[in-house]
Amino acid sequence: HKDAQGYEIYISESNHPFYLMDIVDRHILQYYVGYLPKYSNVAFKIKAVTVLPNRNISNVVSHKLTLLPSKIRSWKQMSPTSIRLRYQAVKGAKYYDIYRASSTAKTYRKQIRTSQNEFMDTGLVPGKAYDYKVRCIDGNQVSKFSAPYRVKTKLDTPTFSIKKTSQIKLT
Repeated sequence: HKDAQGYEIYISESNHPFYLMDIVDRHILQYYVGYLPKYSNVAFKIKAVTVLPNRNISNVVSHKLTLLPSKIRSWKQMSPTSIRLRYQAVKGAKYYDIYRASSTAKTYRKQIRTSQNEFMDTGLVPGKAYDYKVRCIDGNQVSKFSAPYRVKTKLDTPTFSIKKTSQIKLT
């Protein structure tokens, strides 16, 4: 604001009351907070102020940090028709939504909402590729989707048993 002589920066962590964190000069256009973890339930308020008592120039503006997306780490085929997918646990996430698309359809469909950081997917077609995405949920906060992760199930390996029933002579 053009009449502001400075800005008061307030912070609230994990739904605690706001407290004054810093006062900065009006020429500061960026403010760096270096101690926050990757995900933290933190809200900021910034108030433009002058040195005149009881004269606040602007309303309080709030910003809440967003929930970071997870990252799919690995998968393992458990049977020709099932896999176990593992993804990174994200601090603050209460649930993970797992989406799957077949390599031909490309339309992602939600498979499950779980609090675990792994998922067993069943009913797959042997020899077919699938793409997975994960997103984190915490109350009303929803993260962006993870990068797509491609999985291709292996075909059934047939087993043979050969019994000797007669001798064959080749010439």
